[in-house]
Amino acid sequence: MFSYIDLEDLTGDYIDTNGGFDLEVDQHAYTNIYDLNARMKYYTPIAFWRFENYVIGALGYRAIVASYSDSYTTDTEYTDVEIEKWSSSMTYLIGTGFVFHLKNKTFLHFEGSMKNGGISRYLSIEDLGNELPKDNFKIKSSQSDIFALSLGLSFVF
Repeated sequence: MFSYIDLEDLTGDYIDTNGGFDLEVDQHAYTNIYDLNARMKYYTPIAFWRFENYVIGALGYRAIVASYSDSYTTDTEYTDVEIEKWSSSMTYLIGTGFVFHLKNKTFLHFEGSMKNGGISRYLSIEDLGNELPKDNFKIKSSQSDIFALSLGLSFVF
């Protein structure tokens, strides 16, 4: 299973006078989380009425990427992307959920899980007083655990 989280995002414009002429530059600074996990779902023998219960477990990999891009237009669009900070860790997930059988091969799913990501270093928005978006980010270190609730609907054809 792959998941993506846009953790923090900041955009701003500035004028670059390097090269003898004014060039308007759009700078975009952001921190994203990418997870890739192998999941296992076990349906327990406990079932009643239209409900089926299950437990889930997963092992995987998490990458936290903080980067910024400078974009400007001359004769053609140009974007320069630089990765400012990259942090990765192994993750594990435990959770539980249930499936409710509605009718005509239609199912409602509800799931809650806790994903441990270990301690990670990443860039976080700290100060909004600087002109350039990338200068408003500071290095932070913290536990990168994620608690997730999900609700879904599935159909069998």
